[in-house]
Amino acid sequence: MTNGKEGEKPPKVEKEFFDLVNRLIVVSLQEREGLVEKYRDLFYENLFFIPVAQKVKCPMIMSKKLGNIPHAGFATLTRYAGEQLFFRQ
Repeated sequence: MTNGKEGEKPPKVEKEFFDLVNRLIVVSLQEREGLVEKYRDLFYENLFFIPVAQKVKCPMIMSKKLGNIPHAGFATLTRYAGEQLFFRQ
């Protein structure tokens, strides 16, 4: 990454949108309300990206010998932590 030294500048509306996203990280509750409304307006008036998938399942392939594995739910690090798993004899 060149940190803006190369390439072309993004359109004004995109820069405004991403600046707004960065401001929303740390703001007061009072300021947040107005910023969220502006965020929604910019988001719905412009097509910055197309979310092609949501809540995608991630299959996990494991040995039949492995014990204490969840058979449903979402894959998270805590659910598959090595100290919770064991191999059957």
